[in-house]
Amino acid sequence: MSLNMDRDDTELRRTGVRRQLSWLIRLLTPVWIALSIAAIAWQLSIHWDEIATQPIRWDLMIIAVLSTLCAKVFSALQVRRSLLQSGADVPAKATFYAYSLADLAKYLPGGIWGLVGRVALYRRLQLSRSVIARAMIVEQVWLVGGAVVTGCLFFSIADGGASAHSIAVIAPILWGGLLHWTRRWATAPTGEPQALMSTIGIQAGLWFCAAVGFGILMPEVFIRAGSAFCLAFAAGLLAPFAPSGIGVREAVVIALAGEVALPDVLRALLLSRVVWIVADAIFAAAVISLCKSAWAKAVEASSAQ
Repeated sequence: MSLNMDRDDTELRRTGVRRQLSWLIRLLTPVWIALSIAAIAWQLSIHWDEIATQPIRWDLMIIAVLSTLCAKVFSALQVRRSLLQSGADVPAKATFYAYSLADLAKYLPGGIWGLVGRVALYRRLQLSRSVIARAMIVEQVWLVGGAVVTGCLFFSIADGGASAHSIAVIAPILWGGLLHWTRRWATAPTGEPQALMSTIGIQAGLWFCAAVGFGILMPEVFIRAGSAFCLAFAAGLLAPFAPSGIGVREAVVIALAGEVALPDVLRALLLSRVVWIVADAIFAAAVISLCKSAWAKAVEASSAQ
């Protein structure tokens, strides 16, 4: 009896903490969005003449969009890998459809609608809550870990110092430990070393393409810019109160840009936002048009079970 009461008390405390955190996030989100937009607009207004006088390199913009589109393909492959590792064999086209449709919701205020939308779509496939939770936890661990490792490796190349090289050695070791840790949720055979190597390959492709997509907008400091973007993306993922990482990513990139002039960094950040919006729209339009029938069949098949 006492053990059951202790468990009930523990669960009540956890529920209370979750509600408080949820309330805090809802409170912080509009405040953070307003402050971020105000700060960005203020800096753009101060440096607008310097930003506007630089011509747009459309060749670099096209490379940035194509690289970002490649990163999104790898990201969708990673989503499928996380589902497989969690015991859900969802068809590839259905996975791409759910990912691309829910990904558009990240632009809504609140910062969590992309995840909420994905959960709702997964539930239409009759996936259990435990499978969905495992898949999404694993995916977020992979995203943050891969971004940090890639950012550290790029930074070590750009910096060249002994401390940077040490970071480049330590980060992959820690990342390997995290990958091994996520195997606790794996189902055979997706937790085997071959599957882990596939996951590493997907991560490498994702963050290399993402780094190129931003670095090409600052060609003079291409590697450092790519490093800053990866680390900033990781920081944005860890900030649930910042939809699409607004404010957080910009602050991290500016902090890591080194001696690059602030107007040049602001210009690259502004162009990068445009690149991601265009890439998201193109990717979603292509995937939804190509995979809509596969999604409908997957929903129908899961409902019939």
